[in-house]
Amino acid sequence: LFAMRSLKKMPKHILKTIYYSLIESHLNYGIMLWGNTYQNILKTIKIQQKKAICIINRKKYRTNVNSYFKENKILNFNNLYQLSLAKFMYKFETGCLPKSFKNLFQLRSDVHNYNTRKAHQIQIKRYNTSYMGTSFLVQGPKYWNTISQELKNVTNMNIFAKNLKNKLIAAM
Repeated sequence: LFAMRSLKKMPKHILKTIYYSLIESHLNYGIMLWGNTYQNILKTIKIQQKKAICIINRKKYRTNVNSYFKENKILNFNNLYQLSLAKFMYKFETGCLPKSFKNLFQLRSDVHNYNTRKAHQIQIKRYNTSYMGTSFLVQGPKYWNTISQELKNVTNMNIFAKNLKNKLIAAM
């Protein structure tokens, strides 16, 4: 934020580039593992991200920035987490992950032989603790099962991520 504040007189597109390189890159690092932790822990991170959006748009820190996320086509923290989960699940579905991840998830049709409407969906793992419920092992299949089949059928990872990002921005 200090670097962005120091350069706040620069054009908006340069500030967005600085945001992506200095802030969003750090948010994305390992977000799939820690991005669904307790909200009181994530509060500080979300506030810092909102401050960065205020700097990009030359607004005061107390400004409501939700519309500026959409205007600048920048994902907020929760959407970054969802995009990360979806990209992981896409790689799992297309077999692009290492072999050690091959048996991480299974389809509902593999669990039982009944022909149901949701047989093509990924089975959500059972869990006993709230901590495990926040894990990507549970949240990944939950979110993947909510994505439309037409979006899942895209053959290229980059196109899938771009289409999902556009969908998430439109939903803000």
